[in-house]
Amino acid sequence: VGGFLTAFPQEFKVLCKPMVDSTVEIFLRIQNELLPTPAKSHYTFNLRDVSRVFQGILMITLTNCPDRNTMVRLWVHENLRVFHDRLINDEDRTYFTTMIYEIMQRSFGV
Repeated sequence: VGGFLTAFPQEFKVLCKPMVDSTVEIFLRIQNELLPTPAKSHYTFNLRDVSRVFQGILMITLTNCPDRNTMVRLWVHENLRVFHDRLINDEDRTYFTTMIYEIMQRSFGV
């Protein structure tokens, strides 16, 4: 991600570490707290999911990402796409939404 962000203005470069650390935190928490059950057998998360988040982020161009907030919104969107979209009940979706909101505030100050 750091190499990709070199094409962007300086304000984006500080997002590299928080994006990586926060995505890994989301992955570890969801992997440990939302365990598969017979009704939720597809709740098996692996490192491929982390790579899907960053593959989505790496598709944006400088013209489509004018500021830091747009990049943070993209990061949230990709995490929702990869992780949240697989959740099947309101309780799990609320848990994930609350978790990502807390991480976003702590890591990005948004």
